Amino acid sequence: MSTTADSLTLVLDTSQLVEIGYGYQWRSAVRRVVAGALADTELWLSVYGSDFYNGHFQCCAPEQGVEVTLKRIAARPAALSGFVAADGTIWEIVSVKR
Repeated sequence: MSTTADSLTLVLDTSQLVEIGYGYQWRSAVRRVVAGALADTELWLSVYGSDFYNGHFQCCAPEQGVEVTLKRIAARPAALSGFVAADGTIWEIVSVKR
């Protein structure tokens, strides 16, 4: 399975948190792919902070069952809010809900 669609919806369980210059990276297990296709079972989700994500991804508590919708983008911005898949596709967060 590869990432070929232009949008992707995942249910994630976040665990480990790493602080980065513009926010955080959450080590996230992919619990379920709701829409689109993704071969990765684990990823590092980069976020700016909880103010942008309906209260999710607050420092420093892990979360279970967070639904994240992303869109594929062509180039990685300096401050990515999303993740880069193992196959090199770049995904940017569109919305977050539980």
